[in-house]
Amino acid sequence: MSVAQNQVITYSELVQLFLNKITSVCKNVGSYSGVPNEMKSGFSQTVTKDKSSVVINVDSSTVIPITTANEISTQLNNYLTEKGVATAANTVMTATSLLNFYNVAAAFVTTKIVMVTSYLTATTVPMYKASATNWPTVPVIEPIDPTAIPQEISNNEVKETTTFLEMFDRNHLSAHMMAYTYNYTCSSCSSSSSSSSSSSSSSSSSSSSFIAYMALE
Repeated sequence: MSVAQNQVITYSELVQLFLNKITSVCKNVGSYSGVPNEMKSGFSQTVTKDKSSVVINVDSSTVIPITTANEISTQLNNYLTEKGVATAANTVMTATSLLNFYNVAAAFVTTKIVMVTSYLTATTVPMYKASATNWPTVPVIEPIDPTAIPQEISNNEVKETTTFLEMFDRNHLSAHMMAYTYNYTCSSCSSSSSSSSSSSSSSSSSSSSFIAYMALE
C-alpha cells in the first residue's frame, strides 16, 4: 500500500510496508532468486590446465541460507518489541512513534541485510542474514508531553534521527564475502595440496572475508 497526503497509517500497516520491502529486496526469501551458483551450498568447480587442476568448493560456513517471510516477520516483531516501539495493530502512528520506528527499522536493516559478493562472479546480491545480531545503538525519541504547549519534537531529536538514518543509506550496507577451499592436483608432481580462502577479516588473503560498503540496486 502507499500512504497519501493527510492519510493516517497504523502500526500494523507500517510494519507490513517494511516487511514487504525487505522480502522484495532480498534474494533468498522463500528461494534463491538470481543468486549465482558460486554463492550456494554445494558449489564445486574444477579448473584444469595442462597436467594440473584445482577443485574449488564453497566454504559452507559462508553460505547464507534461504529464509522465509515468516522468519523475517518474527525476528522483526521481536526486535520492535525489544526496542519498545511495538504497539497495538490499529494504533495510529504519531510523529514521535514514526521517528522511533524509523530508527529501529534502520538498525534492523543494516544488521540483517548484507550484500553478498564473491571473487568468482561479478554479481552482488542482497540477502537476508537471519543469524546476524550485531545491532547498533538506537537513539530514542521521548514521547511528546501532552500538556506541553506547543506540542513539538525538538530540532535536536530530528537531527539525531536524520544523522542515524544517514548511516544506513543505500551506500552503507555491509558486504558478506564468500570463501572457498581449494584442492590442487598435478599428474606430473609428487604430491597434491589443498588450501582455503579465509572468512576471517584479519586474514591477509585476497579472498578473505571483509567488511565494505556496497550500493543496493
